Amino acid sequence: MRCNARRWAGSSKSTERQLKAIARGGVAKVDEILNRNVVKARHWFEAIKRGETFAEVGAREGTSKRRVQDVVDLALPAPDILKQIISGTQPVYVTSDFLIKLNRVCQGAGRISET
Repeated sequence: MRCNARRWAGSSKSTERQLKAIARGGVAKVDEILNRNVVKARHWFEAIKRGETFAEVGAREGTSKRRVQDVVDLALPAPDILKQIISGTQPVYVTSDFLIKLNRVCQGAGRISET
């Protein structure tokens, strides 16, 4: 099964706005939250590599284990995507929330196809 972002999109107003922006070819300005989350993800990823658990990182940072697991996936975007995120030239729909949800769908698709 292929990873398909439309699977989770549903019909929320947020998704409708994102799809309209995609259709218009909209480009985002620098997304400070996304930039902050990428930096945070890299710090957390390094902590995990050093042997800390997701729960330990979460406790230290005052957040949940699940949040750490979600955000740490933002640590290593492809170089071209990272360049777009830093410069604010990523498509308008590329937000922290979008990337986290997309990753969940992709991970779920991988589990389904493995059976």
